[in-house]
Amino acid sequence: MKFNPCNGNCTEDGEVCGGCGRTHEEIAEMKKLVANLVGFAKKMEYENFEGFANGVAGSIKYQLGEANSNQQSGLNISNIQITTSKL
Repeated sequence: MKFNPCNGNCTEDGEVCGGCGRTHEEIAEMKKLVANLVGFAKKMEYENFEGFANGVAGSIKYQLGEANSNQQSGLNISNIQITTSKL
């Protein structure tokens, strides 16, 4: 499945948004994840929120790359965790 970001043409009818094509369940889950990350950044009182956001994005890309490599090797990755130690 390909991720489609919000394009600002949101709809709430049916199971999927007419703007981005994502399910409303996926959108709600993404909002929770982002809210948790924002809450963590505020709790840590990061002044460089752009660095935090880029670090999280980098960790996700790295871990998804590892997961894809492991899946191609036949390993089962069932739980991907974002680590903040590199941030």
